[in-house]
Amino acid sequence: MKTKTYFALCICILIMSSCSLFDSDLDNTYDESRLLNDPSFAEGLLLNAYRSIPTGYSFEEVATDDAVSNDKSNVYLNMATGSWTSSNNPISTWNDSYSVISYLNKFLSIVDDVEWSWQSADRNNYFKSRYKGEAYAMRALYHFNILKAHAGPDNSNNLLGIPYIESIPKAEDENEWNLSRPSYNETVEKILNDLDRAISLLPEVYADEKDNDDYNKVNGANHVNRISGLIARALKARIALHAASPAFHNGSYDKDLCMKAADEAAYLIDKLGGIDAINKTIKDPYFYDANSDTKNQDILWRMDYQKNVYSLESNNYPPSLYGNGRVNPTQNFVEVFPMKNGYPISYDDKTLSGYNEDDPYSNRDPRLANFVLCNGGKIGSYQIYTDEDPQNPNGLETQTNSTRTGYYLKKLLRPDVTLTPSAITGQTHVRPLIRYTEIYFIYAEAANELYGMDNDPDGHGYTPFTIIANIRKRAKITSKGNSDAYMNNITQEEFTKLLRDERRIELSFEGFRFWDIRRWGLPLDEPAKGIRIVETDEGYKYNIIPIVERRSYQPYMQYGPIPLDQTLKCPSLVQNQGW
Repeated sequence: MKTKTYFALCICILIMSSCSLFDSDLDNTYDESRLLNDPSFAEGLLLNAYRSIPTGYSFEEVATDDAVSNDKSNVYLNMATGSWTSSNNPISTWNDSYSVISYLNKFLSIVDDVEWSWQSADRNNYFKSRYKGEAYAMRALYHFNILKAHAGPDNSNNLLGIPYIESIPKAEDENEWNLSRPSYNETVEKILNDLDRAISLLPEVYADEKDNDDYNKVNGANHVNRISGLIARALKARIALHAASPAFHNGSYDKDLCMKAADEAAYLIDKLGGIDAINKTIKDPYFYDANSDTKNQDILWRMDYQKNVYSLESNNYPPSLYGNGRVNPTQNFVEVFPMKNGYPISYDDKTLSGYNEDDPYSNRDPRLANFVLCNGGKIGSYQIYTDEDPQNPNGLETQTNSTRTGYYLKKLLRPDVTLTPSAITGQTHVRPLIRYTEIYFIYAEAANELYGMDNDPDGHGYTPFTIIANIRKRAKITSKGNSDAYMNNITQEEFTKLLRDERRIELSFEGFRFWDIRRWGLPLDEPAKGIRIVETDEGYKYNIIPIVERRSYQPYMQYGPIPLDQTLKCPSLVQNQGW
């Protein structure tokens, strides 16, 4: 029997458009009593939030200084080059997220009245606690998704958040239909409050307890990929750091929010094993290699892994491997990778750094070869050349699916996928939602703003400096004496830039750069650069292309718009400045 639900979104605030979730007068439907009497049916409201998490990568990076796309119809390319408006907004999460929130609020309104287990009162209570915790955490997450994309200042420079929907307003109550936008800080406070509720209700981890069958059926190891207390803490750390950032506090970090971010991140790091876990527990964090380890210790939360798939490779392998070469890392991104001895390639003393413009990929940070296909680089057993040659399908703009920058994406792609038409072979892919590597960066950034790079006032046994030093050590950045020569003499100002550069490298193409640029208040209109490589009798000649693609962002685009249709239908939803 087909079940129909009637979640109509309010024209102003995307709430339920009727008093009842179901219309019992319609044929082939259920009335609301089905929710209370069928636990699996009721749980579907909660599971909708999990199902609505994107399963793939959206690659907003092609709208940043990290990459471009060779697909001229790409929505992020078009956004970055002048088509971003309040009615044409590829990063909008407004409708989809508020729809999920409606389901979650309905679930929270009935969760205590559902008989989750008729066999055991203890099990029934375990279910209520866990499900409420999951729902609060998910409600916080989806509100944050909206906040991240749509918060911004009004014409009087008041920083506004977004409506925080915590109940199901009734259709006949007109006062509930016309919500205004609270301040940014008020919205953040509500998000963090929901996460605190979740942390208090959820098991810290899903693991079996000895001789407690009721507990194990609800909170045992077989539920390991549902939101746990640790995952809720990680979300709180991520959101607090984002909200603490300079773009939302007149160019400075908010210390109270930094403290929340640092405290939650430190809790998670200490649970994992402290500073030593960087090189011991998660010494191999690369979840996309041929092993594709679904139990990778770096991954705190992930989507269900997919078997025998190859869409990432089909989209991004170079043409000679039957790919479309869609995401092209920029020269800007390549220049962020230091030399193997740790010195930036821009370091004034080239005798210390060793950088050679005529041989730009030699003796570089090993992550460069792992993340980017440079000229002469390998993916699997195949060597790829990107020199400008009409006979080279991988060469610069040789054909429509060739690179526009002189580089191809390598990170996230499994080298054992084969796209040969007669023998296509997919592989298992893992899509992390939260990695411990991110948690280390959250602590390092927040604590650096609170205490500086070298201080550990809470006695955790690590500092922002030692975290970044160990991440670089894990990447095998070393010089003589097995040390990182550049970091040995770094200033506080240089360290803050280094921290951001390391975050940019380690979390690249996982959906962070677009938002990091904005929350840090960095220039939005940095042109995307590339490289032209020409083979001569003397060897390769490397010429920087200063502008592969111009970015047409205006300063007000640091913040995204409220959807135009919502502001037209609901005047109390004040539009952000400039839009």
